[in-house]
Amino acid sequence: MLGGLGQAYEALGDQSEAIKHYQQALTIAHRIGDKRNEGAWLGNLGSAFYKLGQRERAIENLKDALAIFELIESPNAERVRQQLKEWQR
Repeated sequence: MLGGLGQAYEALGDQSEAIKHYQQALTIAHRIGDKRNEGAWLGNLGSAFYKLGQRERAIENLKDALAIFELIESPNAERVRQQLKEWQR
């Protein structure tokens, strides 16, 4: 629910609100041990920070998402790897 609100705010261009909701969703996912969603919300945080021009924070979040996706052997790992390459140019 919170992550979905973050996605809605991000789509509307309100990155600050999106970040607030993604961070709340991330906290919950972490507390309950939901690695898949933890990785997803970290990736979404990266996207929102990138749109705000906060490239370093964006890359940091994406690296954290990648570590989780690799740990759980998620197919999302490759997509995140490619995004990191693009952002680190």
